[in-house]
Amino acid sequence: MEANFFRFFVQEAVPDLYGRRVHKIYHPQPGAWTIQLGTRVHLIWVASKRQRALFVSEHKPENPQTPPADVGWWRKRIQGRKIIACNFDWPTRRLALALNTVPGTWLVLDVQTGLSLINALEDDFGHDPQWPSWDQIMGESQIFRDFPHITPPLRHTLTALNDQAGRELLQYLQTAATPDRVSWAQPRTSHGHDWLVPWRVPAQLEDRFSRIRTYNNPVQAAEDYGWSALHNLDSTQSGAESSSGPRRKKLRKQLTRIAEDEERLKTMRARQEQAELIKASLYQLNPDAKTGCLELMDDHGRLRSLQLDPRKSVRENMEHFFHQAKKGRRGLEHIARRRQEAERALAAVDSGNESGLEGMRPRETGRISRVGAGVGKKTEFKGLHVYKSSDGLYILRGKNQQANRDLLTRVARPYDLWFHAADGPGAHVILRRPGPGSKVPETSLREAATIAALRSHFAQAGKAEVMCAQVKHVSPIKGKNPGQVKVREVLETLRVSLDAELENRLRTG
Repeated sequence: MEANFFRFFVQEAVPDLYGRRVHKIYHPQPGAWTIQLGTRVHLIWVASKRQRALFVSEHKPENPQTPPADVGWWRKRIQGRKIIACNFDWPTRRLALALNTVPGTWLVLDVQTGLSLINALEDDFGHDPQWPSWDQIMGESQIFRDFPHITPPLRHTLTALNDQAGRELLQYLQTAATPDRVSWAQPRTSHGHDWLVPWRVPAQLEDRFSRIRTYNNPVQAAEDYGWSALHNLDSTQSGAESSSGPRRKKLRKQLTRIAEDEERLKTMRARQEQAELIKASLYQLNPDAKTGCLELMDDHGRLRSLQLDPRKSVRENMEHFFHQAKKGRRGLEHIARRRQEAERALAAVDSGNESGLEGMRPRETGRISRVGAGVGKKTEFKGLHVYKSSDGLYILRGKNQQANRDLLTRVARPYDLWFHAADGPGAHVILRRPGPGSKVPETSLREAATIAALRSHFAQAGKAEVMCAQVKHVSPIKGKNPGQVKVREVLETLRVSLDAELENRLRTG
């Protein structure tokens, strides 16, 4: 994230942070953090060698089922705290949030190094930087080391412009309160870096990039860029595990550990019989006596030798056996689920089909589980219909208004696609994408649009118009009915012919 863009973004986004309370903090993956402020605002930042971003979104990234250990440390220190002041040092791309602790504590978000908690900021934190002369900028290729706001993208841009245009851009950056234009330029090669800059990319440099998107709002530009950075961060970290070989090996090891745990839990469950034997004979024993062994007759007339803990009384050993048996039974239920999930994942690897619906239950019951809806928990959502497109992508439709809202806010991911009939009431439909950068086949798009149209005011018509947008651009309207939403950006409007049998053909749950 370029320093000059960071200034414009923070100036626009910071006023909305004042007075908000830190609801929860998440660590979705190494190099990325999420702070949930209230119920619908998420401050997300990425700090890694190649991916750096800070943005605000109504959605949060998927989180691991078990949060990393350091998340607990952070939750104890900042959760429930209120933001009472904000400051930022834009040349170094740092945002500082003052929390209402005693003594006062600053939470510092640094897109280069990550997250820190300090008692006081440096004396010059947030001061306007000095600007070098035009000759210094043109004469020193490494000037960003002394003046971090003269970033490599800025210097490349100034070098490509003529003298007058370059000086005007420099003057604009020093004096403008808001950007006239924001450009997000994506490089042609994997070795290049994205540019997110508050100026137009010069025509002389356009050949370096495969795509250049322009924005008027730096907050929206930061969000789109941020989700892309998160996806690229995840792809980079998982690259070494992308082949099926390591994944298959990992799952087989997991199944071996599951088998070992199962044997241990069966031994614990068998304590039930021993505990019942002691209980049946307790009337003829001294329950407070301590011994390492008991010999008792069972119901079949056989003499049984039971090994006890000599530090505990006979009664305490019996209670311990009952407790162990109960834990064993509960553990075996959990083991059965773990084995089923691991075997299902291994079968998917062996068949080469690992891009199925994330979190779908083993039985096709129309339930969706989503890791990340809670902290380390799977939240089931039952109010939807599930379909599978001709290309193998999952399509989800809400059954009622509340289900439509839950589908959008609890199940859908920011990069999934949302469909709704144009200019009238209808069901909300989500098309699950494998990832933010994945291209969705035209057939799947039209099938999802048709399902949305079949459950709308177009149901009796032969043709329909259906809006398609990314989930991150769709949000519920506060105070309105559950199904009412605001759409900030429509990707396209699809015109489809209605096929009344499509739902039956594609339905899976």
